[in-house]
Amino acid sequence: MAYGAGRLTDTPELRAEIEDSYARGFSCGGSARHALATLITPDRPELLRSIQAQTLVVHGDQDTCIDPARGAAAADIIPNAQYVLLPGVGHIVDDLACDAALDWLLCPAPAENTTGENHGVA
Repeated sequence: MAYGAGRLTDTPELRAEIEDSYARGFSCGGSARHALATLITPDRPELLRSIQAQTLVVHGDQDTCIDPARGAAAADIIPNAQYVLLPGVGHIVDDLACDAALDWLLCPAPAENTTGENHGVA
C-alpha cells in the first residue's frame, strides 16, 4: 500500500489507523476508480482564478501521490494565495500541516482583502 505519508510520529492513533486499513484489505477497484477520476477530471485553472477568498495551499515536499509543483502551480493561479511547502510531509495531513493552517488562520487578514469582508474563523 502506498500511504504517501512522509514523516510520521508513531502514535496509538496512527497505529490504529494503519491496522484498520490493513484489516480492510487491498482493493484494486478503489485504486482504479481514483486513478480514473484523476485522469478524466479536466484542469480547472479558470475555477481557481475565480476564487476570491483568502487561500492557503499546503503541500508536503515528500508527497509521492501529487507532485508538490502542482500545489505551487495552484497557488500561483489563485489570486493572492499563499503556498506553504512542509518539509518531510507526505500526502496525509499531519500535525505540521495542521499547525501551518492554524498559524495562517489565526493571522490577521491582509489589507488587500479583495472582498472587503472578514468573516473570521468558522
